[in-house]
Amino acid sequence: MKKEANVVLSIFVLLLFVVVAGAQSGATSRPDPKITLKPGAGNMPKLPPVVSPVLVPKLIFKSSESIVSKSGQKQTSIVLSIVNWSEFPAELFVPAPHLPPDPCGPGWDYPKEKHEQRMLLTVYSRDRKQIHACSPYPTSKSLGFIRFYIGEGKPLPPSLLVILKDRLKGTTYESNLVSTSPASTGPGK
Repeated sequence: MKKEANVVLSIFVLLLFVVVAGAQSGATSRPDPKITLKPGAGNMPKLPPVVSPVLVPKLIFKSSESIVSKSGQKQTSIVLSIVNWSEFPAELFVPAPHLPPDPCGPGWDYPKEKHEQRMLLTVYSRDRKQIHACSPYPTSKSLGFIRFYIGEGKPLPPSLLVILKDRLKGTTYESNLVSTSPASTGPGK
């Protein structure tokens, strides 16, 4: 008698689950006739695992302008922004001194600086030619302002993308491709 009560209770709970799930999705659903419950406790259907969303940097082109460096060299200053920077967890940006030596070497702007950042950013053209490499980023907010320079005589590629690399886990995050034409910097872009 007790086994029968458990079977009836299990079927009732399953039907209740199906009805509630159908009501939440706005559609009516019927139990799958192929699913059979064995008598006994613990026969509740298992829910699928929750899958966390994949982080995709949403890149925008902000500006390009011709400048003259302090040393007198003509360059083009390029500014990009990852507008969903706040979606990247803070732990991706903590210093990681225990990782292998900095793959970027000393910074060109601060040659004695040793980078220990976990997250590195590289800029590529549409055809996957590296334009700017190995920029360490100390916070997710710093992804909101990405500036790099192209030397005189080097053309600005028609489109760019960035790839973020997590040095600790080896994970990469690839952005969308953005146009570098002046029309792409207008309102809402």
